[in-house]
Amino acid sequence: MKRTFGLQRAEVLAALGSALVLVGVEVWVLIQAVDRLRSSVEIDSRLMLVVAFIRVLANLGALLVLRPAQAKSPEHAWRLSRGAR
Repeated sequence: MKRTFGLQRAEVLAALGSALVLVGVEVWVLIQAVDRLRSSVEIDSRLMLVVAFIRVLANLGALLVLRPAQAKSPEHAWRLSRGAR
């Protein structure tokens, strides 16, 4: 008899661990948000703009990398077969 339930259990436990980490981060962000609403915190606008600019560049890079794969997607093929662009 072959026993393969070990890896399936590991996958479930990994998903549980990931969910717990996400919930922990959400709680931490919520606590930080409430603290910032209660007391005024000065925001470094230059740092905020630099981070936003880097994020925009990263999104544009992802767009350029993922754009060619769009033509190979099943949905795109379906649209082409229907005459849509």
